[in-house]
Formats: sequence, C-alpha cells, structure tokens
Amino acid sequence: MILLLLYACSGEKVPAPAVPGIELGEVVVCADPGARAGSPFEVVELPDQIVAAEPSDAGQYDGAGVSVEDYDGDGRLDLFLPNTGLDQLYLGSADGLVNADDHLPERALEADRSTGTATADVDGDGQPDLLIADQGGAPQIWLNQGGVFEESDAGLGDEGLHGAGGAFDDFDGDGDLDLFLINHYEGGELADGMLTGNMPPGHPDRLFVNEGNGHFADESSRLPAELLGESFTLAGGWYDVDGDGARELYVVNDFGSLAAPNRMLKYDGERFVVMDASLGLDVRVYGMGLGVGDLNGDTVPDFAVTSWDQLVLLLSGGGAWYESSLALGFVPEGDDRHVAWGVVFADLDNDGDLDAPVNFGQLQMPEDVAEQFEAELALGNPREQRDALYIQGEDGSFVESAEAWGVADPGLSRGVLAVDLNRDGWLDLVKRDVAGPTLVYQARCGSEAWLEVDFSVPAVGARVEVSLGGKSWTRWVVAGSESFASGGPMEAHFGLGNLPPDSDPRVDLRVTWPDGTTSQWEGIGVNRRVTVGG
Repeated sequence: MILLLLYACSGEKVPAPAVPGIELGEVVVCADPGARAGSPFEVVELPDQIVAAEPSDAGQYDGAGVSVEDYDGDGRLDLFLPNTGLDQLYLGSADGLVNADDHLPERALEADRSTGTATADVDGDGQPDLLIADQGGAPQIWLNQGGVFEESDAGLGDEGLHGAGGAFDDFDGDGDLDLFLINHYEGGELADGMLTGNMPPGHPDRLFVNEGNGHFADESSRLPAELLGESFTLAGGWYDVDGDGARELYVVNDFGSLAAPNRMLKYDGERFVVMDASLGLDVRVYGMGLGVGDLNGDTVPDFAVTSWDQLVLLLSGGGAWYESSLALGFVPEGDDRHVAWGVVFADLDNDGDLDAPVNFGQLQMPEDVAEQFEAELALGNPREQRDALYIQGEDGSFVESAEAWGVADPGLSRGVLAVDLNRDGWLDLVKRDVAGPTLVYQARCGSEAWLEVDFSVPAVGARVEVSLGGKSWTRWVVAGSESFASGGPMEAHFGLGNLPPDSDPRVDLRVTWPDGTTSQWEGIGVNRRVTVGG
C-alpha cells in the first residue's frame, strides 16, 4: 500500500449517548475555524495515480467519472477512478487514502476505456458493488468481497455501445436494485450532424431488471422507443417528482434540439411512459450532467442540467418546473466557460443553502471544426475553460466564486462530487479531468453547524429531512448518475448555519424509506454523523 493523502478531523471528538434505532457518532469540534478565512480548501493531488492521455488522444468521456463510497466497511470513504487504461481504487485509512489497485479484478488492469461508474449493492449482501461503463466495451459489475472486487456475469450485454454510466433504483418494488444503463454515441459524424441537422442514430439506453442475485435481465422494451436509438443520453436519475412515493426517471439527453429532449419517465406497472411536457422538464439542450437538490424548501427536487454555452436551472413550483437560471444568477460567466459537464448541489459552506460546483472542459475536435461551430452555431470551445463554483446567498441567488475559493481549474474537467472524505463535517471536492490529474480539494473546517446521515440498511430511494428552529432541509439518497458519469455515497449531508455558541441545538430527523414507510427521531445533537438502521 502507498500512502496517498494525510488528513484528519480538525478538532476534538465528544462521545455520544445511545438513542434507540439510530447510532449517534461523536461530536466533532473544529479546532481552527478561522483557517477557512484564508482559503476554504487545501489542494491535494493524488500521487501514484494514472493520469489520462494527452488532450489529442483523450476521449470525450474516457475516465470522466468517479465513485465514492465506503467499500471496505471501515467507516471511511474510498475512491474508485475509471480510467482510459488502468482503473484505480483508493481506500481510506486512519492516515488518509492509500492506493489499493490490487483490490480490483484483472479487467481493471486491461487497456480499456472506462467512462462512467456508479455504486450500489446489487446482490443484497450489504456491500456496495461497482458498475463500470465503457466506451465501446461491455459494461461490467464488480462484486464487492470485503473491499476486494471480483468480476461477475451480471448479464449487462455485449461490447459496442458507448456507455456513460448508470443509475440504480428498485423501480418495480421487489426489494432489489434495478439499473438504467446510460448510452450515448461518439463518432466523427456527430459534427456533420450538428451542422446539417441530420444526426446519426444514438446508441440505445438499456433497462436491466435485477433477478434477485445480482444478475440482470434486459427489459429495455419497457423504455420509450425514443430512448432506444433516437436519443443521446448522458445522465439520468430516479426521483419522486409527483409525490406518489415512487421514483420517476429523469433522462438528460445531448443534442436536444436535433434529437430527443430531456424526458421525465413514469413507470405504469408495465412500461415507462413520458410524463406531460407541461411539467417543464422536457428541455432541449446539449444535456451533459445532472444536479438535484431542494433549492426553495418545498421538499420537491429541483434540477440543474449542464449544456453547451448554457446552464439550465429548473425550479419547482405549483406542480411544474420553471427555467430560473438567469433569475438566480446560475449562468456561465467569462468568455472561457462554454462546455459544462458535472454539477452537484451541496452545502459547501454549511450555511444551510445549497451551492453548486460546475465543471467545464473542452470538447476534443479538429480546430477547423471548432471554428465552424463557433461561426455557424455560435458555440465556443476554447482549450482552457475554468471550472465554476456557484455559492448561494440568503436570497436564493448564486454568486460565481470559483476564483475566490481556488477551484477555477482550466483543464478538461468532467465529473465532480462533493463528499466528506475526512469526516470532519465539511464537504470536500473530487474533480475528474480527461487529460490531467484527478484533484481532491480538502475543505478546511469552520464554525457553522452540520449533521451527516448514513445508513446501515438499504436506503437507495429514501428521502431524508432535517428540521431545526422552524427551518427544514431535504436530501435524496440515490445510486449513480450524479454530476457527470459519477456516483456518490449512500449518505446525506446537511449544513445548519451559525448557531449561538452557548446553545444546545437539537434537530429532528425524518427518513421516508423507499417503500413509503417513515422513521423519525427528535432532539439529535449537531456536529456529528448519525447512522440510521431502519
């Protein structure tokens, strides 16, 4: 093992009392909250990582994603990096992350073109397994055996499709996780199609139903016909948008004005049908990534969709969604931010409002084609495009703050996740680059309060609500297709803002489980992790 990154919680820990039905972690007190004033993050590069190819050789989506989860069950988060060539795994330890490539199966050592990834317990043994999508190769599921992964015959189809990740959910309610497998298409004729309006067919998305043992049956015939060759899907996620307790599937499509737009799909018991366009979710954009959060406190998911020369913010209200990016300042700023990819909603400053890191990065193409796109389609594509970071204020609007926070990387960025790697209650950033190193930005802790919720039982599809002093916050537990080609852990993070130092604040926690049942706890102390067991 090679030591990767030294980190520790920046403060003292105070033991917690026992509470029935929930395990309370120790209170974590920030030792030096003033350190954030200098810089919110400490930049960390992963040594011994396999860096992607030069820009001229890198694919658009090869090595674009990242999965984060506690794979070995020690309570610490780990990283899986799909790569062009050799995939990599880093396991958390008491001193930081260590290289654990020897915990991956032989296929990880082959020169494949892994693109996207997601994490879910597909065989019901309580251990998170890995989905690996591939650019032209067969998608794979690697089963977790105590932090060591083995290949499996999951039945996800043959080689040839251009995968971009997947999203898991128990849409049929039989107790195991099914898979929406996301496919796009990458080829030189796409440029001609964009310029002429005559697009080639996309690669079909796939729907796989779990047969109860981690083996899947292809039930793609249940999907609408347009997802089986007319769309160019790059993201998708399962969320309950109509309040009936079942999760619908939101599909984000590229080339929306030339092929299929984004779609919200509802399962009617036999197949998926397209929900009414009056919802306002069927936007036609160059859909790339997907971020989801409750921005206005109505417990209904709001959606951010990244695109080319556009960011789309769909805010819920009155049973529909409204494009609100301009009104809330969620727009590309500067003349170098054009092609947006990964986006997540996360409370990076623990003030109780959701923020949004957005990764930008050039699309690789011949220079003359890029010039033609700019001249004829007004689509810019410079080599260096700075990543953005939108910090939400009290009035709900965003201020672009990437330079001030030190995260305006100009590389070929793709996926981004916000996760608490060192368990200090402050979210760190993990950023992928298809032609450069993966970066970890470790957050410096502050004085604001927080609560983190994880699960010792299956919780994919759950809704988590925390309330304090008349305010409430909502999160959703999902498995895959977050940001771009990525998947975060089965947990929820809540920033709670500045609380009086001499008070003893207590929050109420409510979990609505995937089957619609609820669990509730009152009077939980803040600045700690809690583990819910059902």
